[in-house]
Amino acid sequence: MKLTLKSIAALSALLMSSSGVAEAQTVVTTYVTKVQEERETTRWTLTEWLRIKERMRMMDLWLAMFSDPKKDRFRPELVVSYSVTKGTVEKELLSGLESASAQGAQGRAQLWLTNLISGTVGIRTLNIDLGVEGLNRTTLRADYSTPGTLAAVSTTIDNPGFNHSWYAGSLRLFGKHIQDTSLILKYGVYSSESTDFSFANDGGSAVLKGRMAGADIQAYLFKWLGAESSFLIYGSPEDAKGTALQRGGYYDYMAFIEVSLLRIMVGQYKEDWRLSKDGQEIDLTETGYIGGVKLQF
Repeated sequence: MKLTLKSIAALSALLMSSSGVAEAQTVVTTYVTKVQEERETTRWTLTEWLRIKERMRMMDLWLAMFSDPKKDRFRPELVVSYSVTKGTVEKELLSGLESASAQGAQGRAQLWLTNLISGTVGIRTLNIDLGVEGLNRTTLRADYSTPGTLAAVSTTIDNPGFNHSWYAGSLRLFGKHIQDTSLILKYGVYSSESTDFSFANDGGSAVLKGRMAGADIQAYLFKWLGAESSFLIYGSPEDAKGTALQRGGYYDYMAFIEVSLLRIMVGQYKEDWRLSKDGQEIDLTETGYIGGVKLQF
């Protein structure tokens, strides 16, 4: 078969038209892709707006924390509180379980050196403040009875029950002042005296001393309503965690109503001790209700 000039020209025209269609398709596809990408990047969406708004808020927060030329003014703060407790104490010995009613009172004071570092040297401390605090608690107990029997009610000085005190250094996190949602960490020493700490051969009252650690947390639900809680552990003279020979713990949780400087609190508490000596063990648990007032200067 011979190729004529006409057939060669027709074949060339066919190939050129196919190449043009392919190029046209490529141009159209590239245009659509680029246009879609551009429109997607410039499209306004609610989620993107919220994301940008949150990022701007965080940037403003960090800017305010680190670039504000004004120094925080050193402002010591004082908190004093008085609470009463009423509950039941159970004492478990080798001879069995005994129980008694208990009522007591405690006073507590906290001194905060708010803005001590930032107010003196101008270095911001991200709402971290130092403080010292102390507590003294006295509990009167009725005469013990075994479960199922009645005990003679006798809350006299002949049975003082429990005298407890501790002193600690404190570190407040997150809260800018004493009337703010915050977390407090503390570490210190304690001393407790009670006839309940005496073993069979000791007689009289016994004194326990050691290290303690704990944490407080308070959270405001509204400007006038909130909740607070304390957690403490009592250990040996060497360690706040305690040993099998001597350890104790305390916690409470309370709701509060706050009016100006005054806070009124009510809730529940629990305290327990475990002692061991020469094969003898004492388990002491006190539970009940706690209520009090607090002044915040």
